[in-house]
Amino acid sequence: MKGNCLNYIYPFILVIAITALYHQVIFNGFSGLDDLLMIEENWDRLQHLSHIKTAFTEDVFIQAQGSYYRPIQLLSYMPDVYFSNSELPVAKVFFQINILFFILAFIQLFFFLKEFSFGIHYRFLFSLFMAIHPALTPAVSWIPGRIDTLLFIIIISAFWAFIRFIKTHKKRWVITYLTLFALGMFTKETAIIIPFISLLLVWFFQSQKNDSQVNEIWSWRKSIDIQFWYSIFKTLKNWIINHGYILLGWVVILVFYFYMRSNALDANSLGIRGMLFHLNNSWQEFIILGAITYLPIKLQVFLDITQPFVLYSIPAFLLFLAVPQFLKSRFNYTFFGLTWMLAFILPTTLSDSLNYHRMFIPFVGMAFVLHTLEFSRIKKSYLIIGLSFLFFWFLYQNIEFQKAYKNKSTFWNNAIESSPNSPFANNGLAWSFHMDHENDSALKYYARVVELRPQGENVRMGMALIYEEMGLLQQSDSLLKEEFKATNDSSSVYFCIGQLFLERGDTLAAIPHLNLGYEVTQYSRNARLYYDTLDLKVRNQLRLD
Repeated sequence: MKGNCLNYIYPFILVIAITALYHQVIFNGFSGLDDLLMIEENWDRLQHLSHIKTAFTEDVFIQAQGSYYRPIQLLSYMPDVYFSNSELPVAKVFFQINILFFILAFIQLFFFLKEFSFGIHYRFLFSLFMAIHPALTPAVSWIPGRIDTLLFIIIISAFWAFIRFIKTHKKRWVITYLTLFALGMFTKETAIIIPFISLLLVWFFQSQKNDSQVNEIWSWRKSIDIQFWYSIFKTLKNWIINHGYILLGWVVILVFYFYMRSNALDANSLGIRGMLFHLNNSWQEFIILGAITYLPIKLQVFLDITQPFVLYSIPAFLLFLAVPQFLKSRFNYTFFGLTWMLAFILPTTLSDSLNYHRMFIPFVGMAFVLHTLEFSRIKKSYLIIGLSFLFFWFLYQNIEFQKAYKNKSTFWNNAIESSPNSPFANNGLAWSFHMDHENDSALKYYARVVELRPQGENVRMGMALIYEEMGLLQQSDSLLKEEFKATNDSSSVYFCIGQLFLERGDTLAAIPHLNLGYEVTQYSRNARLYYDTLDLKVRNQLRLD
């Protein structure tokens, strides 16, 4: 009876705790990183159901020129637009829905862990600690961070259905599982790990039936033993032979996904050379992400991976590796948990930046690594002291990290603090000052970007616009000419020059530039609105497709 009550009480506490921790987030503004491109620039499209097709035929920024194909992420913003009921984006609504998704994810986690025979107190404590972990702050405090919350809900649901199939052998669970796998692929590329972890789940539940394996203590030596891996291979080979229809389902879904993706994105968006390059550098991100598991200190919204930062993270990473041995964890649980973490971390290291919220799914593996905390291997008083310290440490770091996402200024200042030599971070801060009309500061950081990346795009254009506002037309024109060389005469530069000539009253010079710049309307709502509001005489002279 008591256990049944706790099944309601603990989820209720999770809801209250998450709401209390993140309630201030709803007053955050847009950061200027991805959210404006996805939402503000496409606000008119997000208001129409026809956008559902667009989400599946273009990249995540609706430009058909990027490398991220995530239709479900785009579709998830449509309810926000409906509830906003506004001609302009309302950040508050997006953050409210972010919190709701986050709460749903942790209620789901609490019940999902029951499938692995974890005790109810342990499931609650693990879910609570994971919910307040500062690395997951961006999943709530940054609008695009929602993608990992959505993916978490879908992937955990898929594994839940797969486990039900393993335990009941009912085919309806296979249909549910494969449907969720397909949904996961169209949410984020990380879902490609689902088949691998599914096979690992087969091994895990079969190992539970083997008494000699259930009580075996964790050993790093055994984890690299050839005979051990051969036994896994043999188990999984036999299972696949008997369940070939699931293998067929995986193949069909992946073929369909990559077909849709290739039609939506540029042909070189998933270059093998680029993936191999990132894979060669993944070990650095592994160290950093492993380190923040137990010791999240001074987290950053954007981080350039540098050798000093990697070296700084090594002690905490060694702690991450030592914990299973220290806890004398059971081998099958620890092997499953560590493999889960490493498998889901790997895809996140194949991108250009390090984002902590990508640890949302990998962190679940820690439930298996730490499972012996549920028992009496550690003195109770030490355990309570240690958990209390960790709880308040996570809480403090979380609240501090939330401050970085309050608005575009706090966001880009945090990025500069951690990566002062990053052209991207400096450009973001310059843009932030530019939007706030702090022109001197904006010029300072734009100049810094040019110094760090002389051939960078769209930097001189920002400087040119500021000089235009200041009436320094010669400097403005000179910078725009330099921008042409850096961008190979891109449509955005033509569009900008056309605007400037119109503002100067030189319609004759503006017309050819606005014609050449019209292509920018494909991915810029502001540009579309600008062309729509042009004087009728000017529009009659334009040759718009």
